[in-house]
Amino acid sequence: MKKLLALFLLIPVLGFSQTIRTHISEGKFGTIEGDFYKTIEDGDTSYYLGCSFQNAEYEYVTDIASIFITDQLTLDSLISDLQGIIGYVGTKTEISYLRSKYGLVHYDFAVATIYVQDEDGKYTKINKKQAENWLAWLKSIKFPTT
Repeated sequence: MKKLLALFLLIPVLGFSQTIRTHISEGKFGTIEGDFYKTIEDGDTSYYLGCSFQNAEYEYVTDIASIFITDQLTLDSLISDLQGIIGYVGTKTEISYLRSKYGLVHYDFAVATIYVQDEDGKYTKINKKQAENWLAWLKSIKFPTT
């Protein structure tokens, strides 16, 4: 009987963990797939924005890269940088926004293209229309304030 009682007392300590993941918004923008979701684990709620893409450096090897954002400030920075770089598409101006979690680059030799990089430098390419659609989706996302 003591063993059974000890087992019932240890069950809460052993910690059964359950994770619930709820997708809030998803979208596809050229080669970029975006997903905004919430995770509840052990009573803690977290929000995540992931934008994944196949690394354009490899054609026959799967190498998925991701821009991973967990706060409104970083999202606002991405939105601002994306708005800024879209204005240079169609020009022979080279401009880059290189941040800790992402990079956006417009090269003078690729007039119609924006290069999108993750924090490791893995990249994909999108055109102006795809960038505008991605921007509109990003603007629709709001991280809850705590």
